Formats: sequence, C-alpha cells, structure tokens
Amino acid sequence: MPTDYQVIPLALLVMRNGGTLFDEGTTKIELTDEAGGPFVVVSQSDGHEGVRIDSADWPTIRGVIDEQLRVCARLEEEANARARELARGATDGADPIYEEDATHAR
Repeated sequence: MPTDYQVIPLALLVMRNGGTLFDEGTTKIELTDEAGGPFVVVSQSDGHEGVRIDSADWPTIRGVIDEQLRVCARLEEEANARARELARGATDGADPIYEEDATHAR
C-alpha cells in the first residue's frame, strides 16, 4: 500500500459467532467527526433506547472502543500538529517569495 495514504476503519461490529450483522446483540462502534474532532459512537440496531451489553460481550466491546479511542487521539494529534505547523509558518516572519521580489527590486 502506498505510504501517501492511511486506512482508517470507521465502523466495527461486535457480534457473536454465527450471528448476523443486524442481530439484536450486534454492537456497532463507529468513529465519527462533526467538524469538532473525532469521537466514538456505540449503537445497536435492536430498536431499544441505549445500548444493551451482556457481561460476556463486554471485554470485546471494550477492546474495540478502546482501539477506536486510540485512533481518535492519533487523529486529533495529527490535526493539532498540522495546525501548529501552519501557525508556525504564518509567524516565521517575511514570506520568502516577497523577500525574493524585494531582492530583485533593488
């Protein structure tokens, strides 16, 4: 895979072996962003309010949530690093293009 790209899994499903994507116990852990920074949404398609988690399912669901939160933290840090870099470039002083123009004008 070219290094110019990164692959970010936006949604993962936790379901019991032999289950289907839309079983009541299937839990969707989704990485999303509404322009305020990434966050994790946990949902189920069983029509109930909230998320129902069996104790046997919790370790797997928690592991996936933890991983998605690590991805959020990495994406936030990358965005902050880009913003710092842009801010540093904007405050470094004279623009090299203008300096070159000024040199030629003499």
